[in-house]
Amino acid sequence: MAACHITEGLVDDERFDPKANKALKKAILSARKSMIPENYVQRVIQFAQQGYSDIEFKTYDTDWDSEAYLTVAGQNSNNSVRVSNEYLQAVLDKGDWELIKRRDGGVAKRIKASRSMGKNCPCSMGLC
Repeated sequence: MAACHITEGLVDDERFDPKANKALKKAILSARKSMIPENYVQRVIQFAQQGYSDIEFKTYDTDWDSEAYLTVAGQNSNNSVRVSNEYLQAVLDKGDWELIKRRDGGVAKRIKASRSMGKNCPCSMGLC
């Protein structure tokens, strides 16, 4: 964006033209080398044409308690549950299903498979 604000030796909108503004051309080539998407580069030039002199990009982490999770994108995460064919058969048969402990492989609890999906899975999970 800084290269768009160089006016020395440039007339009118030449500062936004990489053919006329050598500093802008160099900055664009550097951005491409850094794998910055072309639409980002062009959008920054458009912002410079509108009079902006700097731009701030927020950086988010993926921690559950972070600001990112409060965004729409953070809430649109994949909350899926993998189920086996045996489990689905137990649901169809209205049978029991054993919940297995991770540490020792023992049975933690026996539940009705047909009622377990809607009752025990998080509300954010989409049932398919």
